[in-house]
Amino acid sequence: MDCFYRADKARENENGSYGLGLAIAKSISENLGAELTASSAPNQNTTFSFRIKAIN
Repeated sequence: MDCFYRADKARENENGSYGLGLAIAKSISENLGAELTASSAPNQNTTFSFRIKAIN
């Protein structure tokens, strides 16, 4: 798993979160053989997609 740390106090979130959500989602998707993607439009929005094959 990737290592996360805050080197600059200016990058802290107001709510005190550590920003680990995407790293956790990536780890889960890799363990399930799924695909996690993101697409972004500058200054507008970001869309995250999680695709997993259905088991019959």
